Amino acid sequence: MEFHELANIFPMMTDDEMAALVESIKGGYDSKFPIITYEGKILDGRNRYTACTFAGVEPVYSEWDGNDPVSFVVRANLERRHLTSSQKAMIALEIESVLAERGKRNMSLGGQNKGLQIIANPEPVHSAEQAGSITAKLLKVK
Repeated sequence: MEFHELANIFPMMTDDEMAALVESIKGGYDSKFPIITYEGKILDGRNRYTACTFAGVEPVYSEWDGNDPVSFVVRANLERRHLTSSQKAMIALEIESVLAERGKRNMSLGGQNKGLQIIANPEPVHSAEQAGSITAKLLKVK
């Protein structure tokens, strides 16, 4: 299954972390942690999905039904991942880029706020400055 562009903002586990996850999953997949899909792609759970593939275990899937996929991905990954400052900086740049691109796409559709909704800023993203401000809110930085 393909990974969603929002999920790809965060780095995959290291080889050692992945090997440990594969061994853990060989004991059985915990259905309390489904692979979350959105727009037909994996939004959350890329590492679990990959580990299941290596382990030969069928994962559990759940379709995401929220209204702010960017905030969801950020919250889910920042809370459970051990990221360096430089990784967080790269993630911030990626998020800002995604928001700015979606904002440009929204403006080309007449500014009707089609597509991605961001709870931290419910208005359409119209500029790079807005994308930067929203990214700072999501990552809780000034």
